[in-house]
Amino acid sequence: MARFEAWLLESFKPTSVQREWPLLHVNQAGTVVSGMADLIVHTADGAWIIDHKSDQIEDSVQAFLKYELQLQAYADAIAATGTRVAGVAVHWIRRGEVVIHPVGATGRFIE
Repeated sequence: MARFEAWLLESFKPTSVQREWPLLHVNQAGTVVSGMADLIVHTADGAWIIDHKSDQIEDSVQAFLKYELQLQAYADAIAATGTRVAGVAVHWIRRGEVVIHPVGATGRFIE
């Protein structure tokens, strides 16, 4: 984790970091979204939501897609508080890799 923490500081230059942050939100469809954000990294450009995953995977980018809806729901919940969301990421703990995905001005993932 020390390597990840060093990468986090160098890559994002956070102004603050929230760990294990509970989320509760009712989305536009009226569905209750409840979860726990592993990390919310606040930067000058907005917040990054980082989720730690320990799955054994072959392809980190393909595996990221499995969690895309969860991460978008978290981004929507945080954006609903008035916080600008810059992007989301998955930290693949077993591989020591991070897949990052910025969001656009609409708050939706940039393809």
